Amino acid sequence: MLPIINYVFVPIEGRTEFPMAFKESVKLCIKRIHIKKTGVLLILLVLFLGSTIAITYNEYTFINNVNNSNKKPAGNLTLKANRYTFYYPLELASKNMNPLIYGYYVQKIKLYLYLNTSFSYNISGTIEYSHDNATWYILKDIIVLAGKTKQMFIVDVNDSWAQVGENFIRLKMGSETTNTIYIYTKTGMWLHAILFYINIILLLIGCWVLLMHLAKKPFKKVILLSLMIRIALAPLTEHRFDMYEYRITGMLILAGKHVFYPLLDKPDFWFYFKWLYTPLFAYYVTLIVMIFVYFGFISIPQDLSQLWQYGVITNNFYDSYRSFIPPSLPVMDLLFKLPLILSDIAMGILLVRKFNIKEETVARYWLMNPYVIFISSVWGMFDPLPTLCVLLAVALFTERKVFLSGLILAIGFGIKIFPALLFPILFLILIKNAIKMPQRESFAVVVKFLGGFLVGAAFSLVYLLTYPNPIEALDYVFFSRAVPSWKGGVYAQGYSWQNILLTLIKYLNPETSITLPPIFLIIFVPLYFVALYMAWQTDLKREKLVELYIFVIFSALLSYNVLNTQYIYWFLPAMLILIDKDFSRKNYNRIWILILGACLSIHNVLYFISPMIIPDEWNETLIVSSEKLKILTLGSALSFVFSSYINYIFVKNILKKLFLLKRNDRIGDRNVKKAQK
Repeated sequence: MLPIINYVFVPIEGRTEFPMAFKESVKLCIKRIHIKKTGVLLILLVLFLGSTIAITYNEYTFINNVNNSNKKPAGNLTLKANRYTFYYPLELASKNMNPLIYGYYVQKIKLYLYLNTSFSYNISGTIEYSHDNATWYILKDIIVLAGKTKQMFIVDVNDSWAQVGENFIRLKMGSETTNTIYIYTKTGMWLHAILFYINIILLLIGCWVLLMHLAKKPFKKVILLSLMIRIALAPLTEHRFDMYEYRITGMLILAGKHVFYPLLDKPDFWFYFKWLYTPLFAYYVTLIVMIFVYFGFISIPQDLSQLWQYGVITNNFYDSYRSFIPPSLPVMDLLFKLPLILSDIAMGILLVRKFNIKEETVARYWLMNPYVIFISSVWGMFDPLPTLCVLLAVALFTERKVFLSGLILAIGFGIKIFPALLFPILFLILIKNAIKMPQRESFAVVVKFLGGFLVGAAFSLVYLLTYPNPIEALDYVFFSRAVPSWKGGVYAQGYSWQNILLTLIKYLNPETSITLPPIFLIIFVPLYFVALYMAWQTDLKREKLVELYIFVIFSALLSYNVLNTQYIYWFLPAMLILIDKDFSRKNYNRIWILILGACLSIHNVLYFISPMIIPDEWNETLIVSSEKLKILTLGSALSFVFSSYINYIFVKNILKKLFLLKRNDRIGDRNVKKAQK
């Protein structure tokens, strides 16, 4: 008999609590009909996916009919568009919207003008629109450039000219007129957006359930499976612009351009194509590109601007990747990501062997962690490499292999700057311990560590000697990543609390002029001196060094004006080392779940699919409708939640260490007084 029936019919004194009886009854029912949780999840996924397909099938039939009505005509002037149907989740974008909301919500039409013969001089013209294909109004004045046989113009699809339903667009130059393009707009597509959200959420949950199931297997099998998953994802996915940056960096270096110091080349190539980091990973991507050039898979064009021409046409720097999508892209992406994938695996082994973390914990929270897989194998960011260098340097340092420790730390610095923050701390600890050694031995230990770091740093920065002014070039490399407010500008990005603050101010008053003090210098520098003081008080235990590393990284990220998705990777393995001491497993999971959710909610999900599979991530009408609403609503909400939570974690941990330091100082003073008495 079900517990809920027992609850009704048994005497009052023998009853269980109602919530407990109800819960047990549900469990028993599920058990009796032999439906597992994963089965329920699969059924829901099929239902929502089926409903989405059923709805979108009819819509795509309509879209194809609209597209077929826009056939390419014969003539000197031909007008085409990237899309002919525009779906809005709620209502048409309005110029009366707050500029911040409008920028996220509005959709754009790209008009392509084709000419059989180019003009020898610039010609002015107009883009015209109509609602009945009879009465025409001017939408936008344009200039057709001399010598061009193809030109693109971008128009916002908003309520200043478009209406719900049929719209017509043409281009007119003097007495000549192009063909008419039929545009259809539709509003109230919120159901598609909701179904799309649910499908994405269920898909992510399903992937997580599968990964957690695989994490229960023996550790060696988990390593093999996690490697296979990463290698399978790598050629099919990428962050379109960041992976393009790898390709374009390799091409520019092979063409003899100064990507580390582009001031020397201006205006030979687009100034923004500068390598924003120390150079070691740039050397690696250049090697991969050189191999592809050598075997003829890609070639370096005489006119390098062909590699970013699309960005110039659209006047959008981040569209440049569309100009350089080679057929060998999947293999190139795999080779770019291979060191990052191997770093993930090596990190897992290091956590087990050097930091004595249980194999089950590493399998569950690291090797099969969706965020860790996403950063290295989907996004393709190289943060796993310097993070691995940091933890390996700490492990070697505690084993007194100080030369190797300094060398590996410097290699990490050669990939990204943040590992260098640990060098003064380790050096100070080494000096403190060397004081207790015999003079010759202590001198040798200090020299070995310093020598190892200097050898690695010299290898990383030797390229600066090729510039006319190495000191100026060095200043450019480091201060291109420094706090912009230091030099008078105001800039914030990602999940930094500064960015959230600036966004709220701009939302409330778009015309406000904002100035900020150099927050990085005000907050980080004093906290770093505190870290140095704590380093002098600590010993060579690995956990203590990891605690110091987390304190420094938290201080840097709290004060820095940029907090990107991949920066969480810097401290995630260190948190795993202290997961049962300073951090709970819930906090650990909350951090990566929130950051992954925030990332996928502010980006178009299709942006992470290789352009070889989906060439234009903004050219799927129904998905764009869903994505625009998701980015506007869910993206803003999750970004705010994650920013609040992660900065709370930073402040809480920093204050905890500061109060603990103050408490330890008081205890030390008491012990000194007792000894004096």
